[in-house]
Amino acid sequence: QFDRVTRYGSNDKARALYVLIPNVGDTPYAYAEESGAGGVGSRALLTSLTRAFNDQLRSKITINGRSIGQVNIFDTFQNIVNNPKAAAQAGILNITGSACVPDDILQCTSLTLQPATTDPVADAATEATWLWAKGVYFGPIGHSLLSSNALRIIDNNPF
Repeated sequence: QFDRVTRYGSNDKARALYVLIPNVGDTPYAYAEESGAGGVGSRALLTSLTRAFNDQLRSKITINGRSIGQVNIFDTFQNIVNNPKAAAQAGILNITGSACVPDDILQCTSLTLQPATTDPVADAATEATWLWAKGVYFGPIGHSLLSSNALRIIDNNPF
């Protein structure tokens, strides 16, 4: 559909970005699945599925540098997850937990975040220091990383 909309027919001015998904195997959902009964291998499976999805998406869309751009949030998040220095530079203190306490993400507010357990500065959830809000949902800092990557592509491509 991307190729069709941006290259064919009367709409030769269309521009689009698509996003590779982050590694679902590194989400709070995956960690919870892995630690549950019979969950051994869940994170590896979710990582494999994420890579397969992203590879198929990449193989089907032609990036031409003019009308289509790819936001590779997969690599951005992998760098943060695998590199504590990169996480610290981004201001992220927690890359594995869910910041929100309520099960319903829509009920999450700055007043319903994970409280501190030992070190209030290092482990209390804030909107700016935990990567994940809940399960597979980005927190504000995850959304900020996604949007800054998208803006960088928009600024650097001759759209």
